[in-house]
Amino acid sequence: MVDEILGLLTVSETYSLKNQNMTVDDAINEAGKSFKLCEKSDVNFVMAIGVAFYCPYDGVISDDKILSVIQRIYNKGIRSVYLAASTGMENPAKINYVFNKIKNKFPSLDCGFNVHDRIGMAATNMFSALDAGATSVEGSICGIGGGIAMPHGIGDYGNLPTEDIVTMLNRSNIETQLEPKIVHETATKIASLLKINSNSRTNI
Repeated sequence: MVDEILGLLTVSETYSLKNQNMTVDDAINEAGKSFKLCEKSDVNFVMAIGVAFYCPYDGVISDDKILSVIQRIYNKGIRSVYLAASTGMENPAKINYVFNKIKNKFPSLDCGFNVHDRIGMAATNMFSALDAGATSVEGSICGIGGGIAMPHGIGDYGNLPTEDIVTMLNRSNIETQLEPKIVHETATKIASLLKINSNSRTNI
């Protein structure tokens, strides 16, 4: 039984054309159709908004562009989204500003944050988003995944490891309802199964 469907679009027009072969407007229209289908089937629909702050082709995404995409998604009836810091090139000041604007303009919108790391600012970006009203944080166990198309090929800008997220939040007195030791043990098992090294920086 499927209980949730995740859609994906990107804020950058250039990236959308290269990644999905459609304009941002086309992608938003398709998202609206997907949401309606999910709504009819009583399935939760979440809209992932990738390359939300920085695009490898276009550079920094303007605040107005981000908010415009959010507005159009909202107009389709979608109330659950997350913004993805897909390249790891984002900065906490911009993230805090955008999430604050979203919280004030769309109080009924459930808006989470997907965090990637490239220049060592992932943790700061995560706390900046939470401080401004982000309702969830998404990484991945062991930090796996996160590869995106770049001008020179596929870039591996992995997600912030889930085990690091849980440890950092719990140590900051932000309740996750997850036990760091168990999460780390799970990550160790997964890394062993996949024959990879975890990207985690914490060790329980």
